[in-house]
Amino acid sequence: MEDDTVYQEILHLLLFLSLSSSNCDCLLDMDIIDVISRNMVAACGSSNSKLLQLSVEVLWNVIEYGNPDKVQDRFETSSVVKSLYSTFCHFIQKAKTKQDLQLRNDVMSVTQVLVTRCPNAPLLECGFIKILTLVASSSEVKTTDGLMKGFSM
Repeated sequence: MEDDTVYQEILHLLLFLSLSSSNCDCLLDMDIIDVISRNMVAACGSSNSKLLQLSVEVLWNVIEYGNPDKVQDRFETSSVVKSLYSTFCHFIQKAKTKQDLQLRNDVMSVTQVLVTRCPNAPLLECGFIKILTLVASSSEVKTTDGLMKGFSM
């Protein structure tokens, strides 16, 4: 529990730093983005949703305010995109509370910003496009995909 508290404070600091373009560029130059995205997946099993919320906000700021070339370089690797995909899938399957649904929507919004800033991000290779298509058409198309069981808007 103490580790979560320390990590949460670090994320608060990174969130503050990510409000500046120059700081976002520094974060993109380091492995911070990879660490945040890996820890996002680990936090999916945690009861502390604040860690996920802060992680998503930091990633969102870095994608939005960072140098476009640096954003493309960092997010063209599949590890960060796979982490976003895994987090999104977790919320597709497990989201029950309004807070969980909001986090799911935030991850989807981050992905939308990522697509506009980094069109070469490996969303198709990770299977992210498939799940986004299923979600977008869930009210219109019946699917037997196990990932969509229990999904609600």
